[in-house]
Amino acid sequence: MTSIDYSVAYVSNPASPDIYCSGFRSGYFQFYPSLSKLQLFTNDAVNDIEWSPDGKFIAVALNSGKLAIVDVAAQAVVRSLDTIHTSAVSIRWDGYSSRVIASYINNIALIWDIGKHIFQQDVSDNVWEIASPIIASIKDINMGSVRVNGSLDSVVQSVLCLSQNPLSSSRIDAAEILNDADGAFRVISGVPADFSNALRSCLPIELQFTPKKAGIVTATLRLNSNMQIFDIALTGNGFDLDFTYPELAIDFGKVPVGLSKDSVLSPYITNTINKYLDIFSTSINGPDSKQFYIIAGDTAVQLNYKDSSQLQLRFAPRTIGRTSSSIKIDFNREDASSTSGSPVYVTLFGEGLCGNDSNRTLNVGLGNTIPAKVGTIVKIPIIMKLRPEQSREIIGPYFFCVLSFDATMLKPDPSLPQGTIIGNRRIMRMPGARMPDSDTLIMLPFLTLLGNDSIVTVHIDSIYLDDGGCPMTFKSDSVTIILTDLCIANGSTRLLAGSPITKMVVLPNPTTDMVKIQLTLSEESPIAITVHDALGREFIVHNTSILERGNHEATFDCSLLPSGIYSLILTTRSEVKLLQFVKQ
Repeated sequence: MTSIDYSVAYVSNPASPDIYCSGFRSGYFQFYPSLSKLQLFTNDAVNDIEWSPDGKFIAVALNSGKLAIVDVAAQAVVRSLDTIHTSAVSIRWDGYSSRVIASYINNIALIWDIGKHIFQQDVSDNVWEIASPIIASIKDINMGSVRVNGSLDSVVQSVLCLSQNPLSSSRIDAAEILNDADGAFRVISGVPADFSNALRSCLPIELQFTPKKAGIVTATLRLNSNMQIFDIALTGNGFDLDFTYPELAIDFGKVPVGLSKDSVLSPYITNTINKYLDIFSTSINGPDSKQFYIIAGDTAVQLNYKDSSQLQLRFAPRTIGRTSSSIKIDFNREDASSTSGSPVYVTLFGEGLCGNDSNRTLNVGLGNTIPAKVGTIVKIPIIMKLRPEQSREIIGPYFFCVLSFDATMLKPDPSLPQGTIIGNRRIMRMPGARMPDSDTLIMLPFLTLLGNDSIVTVHIDSIYLDDGGCPMTFKSDSVTIILTDLCIANGSTRLLAGSPITKMVVLPNPTTDMVKIQLTLSEESPIAITVHDALGREFIVHNTSILERGNHEATFDCSLLPSGIYSLILTTRSEVKLLQFVKQ
């Protein structure tokens, strides 16, 4: 059972708290701990349930809008109400098991009197509208530019407006400032306040902005009104009087992924006081520190009166989408050399989009030729062959590839998807997470088999990297595995002497009735087991379909065999093994 199966889970019976019930979207109940199921609503979904206070009934709100009362002991619907044909989302009992109240998705509430007549079917009852004011507008607030450590009080008109007010009174109950680490914003007055009865009705609020540092400052004003929450964006700009800069926000616009765009700020800072200004650090401050760069300019410089500095920036997107960062400028003044001034922050914006870019064409390989023996594990690497101008960072964390190879020669390790076999070819679809900090995406283990040839080639049919960015073009190749322990005899492939062999043990030996054969197969193969007496007569024949490489067991009933010495012959694709045992 998953969270998408049920709509309400483990509702306790108030009369028997150890008994629970869950309602499912497919229209049935399940009770716990008995795990019994009750299917009453085949073509409807259960949205909510509640036990009656006496624990005898369950009230049900259905997706069709119907309400139902279920007698738990009788396991039947004994009362139903069908009046509002839109989804019922919740249902609750009163304290006497005589009424229920249900709410609907369209802000309608309904009170239902439960009669004493069994199988009561109602088509109407007391319907109420859930009153909720309609917000006409929410106004984001920009406090403008204010000197660092200075203050500005501003009355913001019409911060919240109502276009419909079905209540006798509506008001803004409370206001708070969120996401303001420096405490730059403060509510001065205007809360709490009542809306007027006239429509459209708006309320003002008085705010104070006191920037603690130079640069763009943001926060959130949260208003609570009529049990609803409204978040309003606050922005402001703090500036330092000791120097000027042309702009505090630079937008690089849209740039294709893999390419770059430069912007030269000249001047980006001008000293406006008759004292020197020492800029000792200029750095990318984030949040995105991987796609924005300072490539040249005066990152550390001393400016005399009216001197200016330059800065050259670069936006080189690696993924699609809009992103932002900032430049942090730290400085000292001549008369306060031991104390740094308020840092200046320049906000950077840019958007990566897909375009024609040679950096998104990658070569994919599977390594060099791999020598191997039959019945062993070989590991095949998927390698990104990057050119000097390409970075590993353009390779996403996840990939999906399709491999194909001769199914008689290789078998994927059990930890890998087994794929499908079409003719003699196995098609394997492999999703995975790539190895970090490596040109190798993944190492894939395969078991070598005694198949149709001594050479097998693995092809990359397709590959896709899920990097959240633009599509990549791939040039892929293949890898060849050469089996070094094979020979051709009588027109078929056989193992060379000294290659891995099949092992066979008979237990117990001697035996009286049942004999157990333990096999260790060195290859994937069909097998045949026969039992012969000393005269060569065949008594037992056992044929199997293809068995995998590894350990297997088989049991035979020998109780009817006469006493004597018997030969057990095992035949695989490459070998014939003989073992004798004694029947007492």
